[in-house]
Amino acid sequence: MLPDLESLACVDALARTLRFHAAAKSRFLSPAAFSKRVQQVEDHVGARLFQRTTRTVALTEAGAALLPQIRRVLADAALLSSSPRAAPVDVTIGTRHELGMSWLVPARHEIARTLPHVTVHLRFGSADDLEHALLGLRIDAAVTSRAPSTTKLVAVPIAREDYALVASKKLVRTTPFRSAKDAARHTLLDADDALPLFAYLAQSGVSLTFQRVVTLGTIDALRYAVLAGEGVAVLPSYFVKRDVGAGRLVRVLPRVRLGHDSFRLVMRGDSAQRPVIEKIASVLSSMPLR
Repeated sequence: MLPDLESLACVDALARTLRFHAAAKSRFLSPAAFSKRVQQVEDHVGARLFQRTTRTVALTEAGAALLPQIRRVLADAALLSSSPRAAPVDVTIGTRHELGMSWLVPARHEIARTLPHVTVHLRFGSADDLEHALLGLRIDAAVTSRAPSTTKLVAVPIAREDYALVASKKLVRTTPFRSAKDAARHTLLDADDALPLFAYLAQSGVSLTFQRVVTLGTIDALRYAVLAGEGVAVLPSYFVKRDVGAGRLVRVLPRVRLGHDSFRLVMRGDSAQRPVIEKIASVLSSMPLR
């Protein structure tokens, strides 16, 4: 006999969480009953879908190969629902913390209004973490400004991201920054080597040499340090719009046109959720960054 849909749903839940107790709870089953259902699917296909230890759970190669097919079956089964309304759909979207809090958390309300049958779950992480989670089938999509590094992933542009070189008003009052040569008197604050926001300034063609460079990991940390007068930084324009408007930060070398990027909604090319994810992309593209 073929595995029943509930057993397939249990495999899907475990692949998303990689935690037995959490996955069992999400399916309203005891850990023992949940484990039995996963085992039934493994027995049917004749392969281990998960590598288990006392502390960790990970998809095996066979599990990663089979999971897109399982999700396609579950999606098709949902479409056969006798209800005249669209079948409920859960979509897990990953993004970095700052963008998630300022944009995606509020966007959930608009998505719910436009797509009432869709429930959006969020997961935060770095660009590398999100891509690994996508390839590992733990999330369905990711909002990121980094282009996919593999053809297994596809991207839908959803918003343009502009940048500005900013500093605190107090800093530029005590240490002016009116021309490129003034950079030698200032500290450049940046995220990290994997996410050099200074690259968007370098795209302008203006050559700047700073006194030193300090990396702080996240754009939230950069904003905090810039507001404290610790240095200058290239930051997303939407992220510092309020600070600039309130006079807490000022644009440095405002006539220099920095490079820009695009936020993308990235998903697996073989995702069974692709039609829904593309509709979510359409909703997000209609909302301004903030």
